Amino acid sequence: MVLRGLNISKKYSSEFSIKDVNIEVCSGEIVAIFGASGSGKSTLLHIIGLLEKADSGSLFILNECIFNQQKSTDRFLSKIRANFISFVYQFHHLLPELSVLENIVISLTISGKFQQETYIKAKESLEFLEILHLIDKYPHMLSGGERQRVAIARAIVANKPIILADEPTGNLDSVNSNLIWRKLKYLSLNKNITILIATHDNECSKIADRKIIMKDGKLLY
Repeated sequence: MVLRGLNISKKYSSEFSIKDVNIEVCSGEIVAIFGASGSGKSTLLHIIGLLEKADSGSLFILNECIFNQQKSTDRFLSKIRANFISFVYQFHHLLPELSVLENIVISLTISGKFQQETYIKAKESLEFLEILHLIDKYPHMLSGGERQRVAIARAIVANKPIILADEPTGNLDSVNSNLIWRKLKYLSLNKNITILIATHDNECSKIADRKIIMKDGKLLY
């Protein structure tokens, strides 16, 4: 079991975004979470990805309890994120002053990789997603779909055991969406990477091992 959440709840103002969510995801599994906008999909991914803290509940990553008073400091959470979790955001969040290559390299540098190794891995990541030709371009020179594919390349380059993807194909046409689904399936089957996807794209069902519906902050199995 790579991910396990027990009774996770998050409240904003007077309303729950997610309430008493229980979820388990195994090593190498692809789990797709479907649901309408506002159903709580993104909030759940942000909590599992340690970008937000839950108000209550427990989260285990690789059998280590993440949420407790002793361990859930910002420094501890940052260390877990850096070593184990890659996040594909709904919006690309590329740094505009850096080239495509530099945007990917910087994520590896933060993870403590050596410079020569980072350039090799960054190029491999771009080639894997069939966008090596964009390597020297800057974000303002790219289409929305190209930016999203670069963001996905940045997420997978470190080869972390968990990928969390929030609408990863939201800005892509059908051809490039299918390419992304194929590549994620490859990572699951050949790299044993666990992938949790929040999506509206029904094509994701073809590569997911399991499909979950989220409604009004709760998971429906």
